[in-house]
Amino acid sequence: MSLTEEYNIAHSRVELKFSCQDLPDLDYLSKTDAQIFLEVYNPKIKSWVAHPWRSDIVDNSLNPKFVKGFEIDFFFEELQKLKFIVVDVDKPKQPEWRAQEFVGTFECDLGSIVGSPGGKILGSLKDPNHPNKDRGKIIVTAEELIENKTEARHGF
Repeated sequence: MSLTEEYNIAHSRVELKFSCQDLPDLDYLSKTDAQIFLEVYNPKIKSWVAHPWRSDIVDNSLNPKFVKGFEIDFFFEELQKLKFIVVDVDKPKQPEWRAQEFVGTFECDLGSIVGSPGGKILGSLKDPNHPNKDRGKIIVTAEELIENKTEARHGF
């Protein structure tokens, strides 16, 4: 039995899709080979936790459109903080984002994405080591997966 079945938590399943704009050109002989990683904030331990999802790698593009999205449960009354980490992949055989060249991060909550007009949010990528440098933008789009929609049940 899943958590949502056990507690009848009102939720919906959404798919998040991604693209970036105006990424910095960090390579000398080619354009950025972009990839996105995800971390989720865990309020119980007050820390960001790596999520197993990562995007595909888009080679040689400062404006990549990623094919691989991911599905996530959106819990209506829960703050779900997400951190998107964009890197330039220089070591494709090393799966950790820290092994790659850091581009920037964008933090937001899932409710802000789902509740934004058209389910789309545009965020500025930030680099804490270079706060005044433009690191490009990330576009995150949420689409509800209707076939998995769950409604809260009342015990009447």
